[in-house]
Amino acid sequence: MRTERVPPSSSAYSDTLLRLLRETDDEFVPPLSARSGTFDDSFEGDAGVERYHADTLDEEYFVALSDRYDDRRAVGFLSFRRDFSKTAIEPYVPATYVVTVAVSPESRGEGYGNALYDALFETAEDPYVATKTWDTNDAHASLLRSRGFEEVKRLVDDRRDGVDTVYFARPTDRKR
Repeated sequence: MRTERVPPSSSAYSDTLLRLLRETDDEFVPPLSARSGTFDDSFEGDAGVERYHADTLDEEYFVALSDRYDDRRAVGFLSFRRDFSKTAIEPYVPATYVVTVAVSPESRGEGYGNALYDALFETAEDPYVATKTWDTNDAHASLLRSRGFEEVKRLVDDRRDGVDTVYFARPTDRKR
């Protein structure tokens, strides 16, 4: 297993990202296809996963490549934005903000999520790394906590009745 860093606007893994987004779309709350882009906080509509995919290509990301396949197929990715500031995560700003993490269902539990976060922390230039998820996403929340992230804010019923948005952050040990 290895990771590869992909700059914004690269089409190197475009088809792979679209495949991963389609595979995992309905696992997100709300589904990615219901969002008009990667920073859509309204969670309404039906823009299709293609619109989310287009925004993802404008972000920097890492892909996780599997040794299991001859073509070293990408089985996961983590997209992010640097120098991110948002009221919801203050005072943990500026942050390298993780926008999307997706791992193919058949490759879960094999360490790809950890490998993607390792790659991010090796290159993060901001004093913090932050992200958000939903409170019923136990796998991601557990991964974040195991890596030293702390819950920094919770928006009750933000995703839908009974599903909260949860922000996590942790220092990178880099000073600005």
